[in-house]
Amino acid sequence: METNHYQYITEQIEHYSSKPLREAIFFVIKNAIIEGIFLPGDRLTEDDIAQQFNCSRTPVREALRKLEQENLLQVKPGIGMVISNVDIELLHQELEIRKMLENHSIQKACEGIRDEELKKLEWATDKLQQAINNNDRIAEICANIEFHRYIRTVQGHG
Repeated sequence: METNHYQYITEQIEHYSSKPLREAIFFVIKNAIIEGIFLPGDRLTEDDIAQQFNCSRTPVREALRKLEQENLLQVKPGIGMVISNVDIELLHQELEIRKMLENHSIQKACEGIRDEELKKLEWATDKLQQAINNNDRIAEICANIEFHRYIRTVQGHG
């Protein structure tokens, strides 16, 4: 891995300290791909990533497998795991579609919501909007996860 990759990972690790390690690794690497830190064809090794996260290879392997399932990584014979040729514009379009579907789900979930649940959702929404306004991608992701936890609770799945 190049020096700027190490620096990015080191800077991002602390934002995910409350998450399970495999999720933290997944999100940091996914964001690095989206932000253009990792480029198509860049090689990733379990050992390098484990060293950066100061962990065993098991959570790294799980995170890489999930990234592969999302077509962000691919296995190249004789080379190992490399960043896929990702169409960032297509990825952003997919995220927009997902947001539309989630908005519909949220509207359905909020039918008949109680006042105290509504206050929690408003708080989570404000936190998410603040992260977006500050252009803080990591805080945005964390706030988004928290918001969805509240939605699941409202739906009775939390």
